[in-house]
Amino acid sequence: MPRESLAPYVEEFRHYKRDLAFVDRKGYRTVRWTYPRIAETAAQVARELERAGVQKGDRVLIWGEDCGEWVATFYGCVLRWLLHWTRSPPPNLLGGLPGRLKHAYRSDRVNS
Repeated sequence: MPRESLAPYVEEFRHYKRDLAFVDRKGYRTVRWTYPRIAETAAQVARELERAGVQKGDRVLIWGEDCGEWVATFYGCVLRWLLHWTRSPPPNLLGGLPGRLKHAYRSDRVNS
């Protein structure tokens, strides 16, 4: 069955129980991300974006390292039907971007 968006995949992630999706190395720590953990964190991100007033069709810049939190944030945007611009630019390219943002969302507010 053809899908109209990536959102149905997030629901399917919940069925994979303990299957690993990603393994991140954070210093001396190893963080394991299962598919259900990505789905749960994506839902949390979607709720936070809704609470912040981000509307369907708004544009979102995801700026960060490749990691489980980044993937969960991406899927959180998908769940809210947001247009996302995924990028990891060096800070000097952002210039006056913070002054042009309608909303700012910090990924460190997500409990993962």
